Amino acid sequence: MANGDDLKQSADNARLLTKLSAICGIGSLILLLTAWYLSSSRGGATLMIAAVPYVFSLLFSAGAFIYGMLKTQTAREEEEKVLLAKRMESRALNVEEDVRFTAARTFANYRRFVPFALALIAAVIMGVMLWNIDTLCSVAAENGASTFKASPIHTALVSAVLMMVSVFAGAFFVGQSRLPDFRWLRPAG
Repeated sequence: MANGDDLKQSADNARLLTKLSAICGIGSLILLLTAWYLSSSRGGATLMIAAVPYVFSLLFSAGAFIYGMLKTQTAREEEEKVLLAKRMESRALNVEEDVRFTAARTFANYRRFVPFALALIAAVIMGVMLWNIDTLCSVAAENGASTFKASPIHTALVSAVLMMVSVFAGAFFVGQSRLPDFRWLRPAG
């Protein structure tokens, strides 16, 4: 088992991962709602395309948030196991794993199965959103309407602002994900 300092550092990193993924998720949700609102009032299907990465960022932020929570519980459980092992050294019957300790198994199953589930959910979401955007553009083309409801210059300006916010936030999260404990922030960034 790891020593107390390593367990404390792991728990601190897991809590920080949880906080950063919550911030990323909230930011993605705000940008997603902004893109959807502006696509309905200004840009039609043009800004709807900008919403696709924000949906993915929100999805992967939720996955990283749950990962951080499970990792925090696992680190706490490991600390409890170390304390229990110190108390149990004097007893003749030593049980290796107590029934109460299930967070490590849950965390291992999450790390094993959830990346595949997130990839499948992301593929389905991408297909549905792109089909919806294609349908909107086809209906607008059949009716002879433009996909722009406002000036294309305003739509380009709004797109540029959304892009700049996304680039700086994404650069931060991708940079943070270079540390081993924060690897789950990379898809969200």
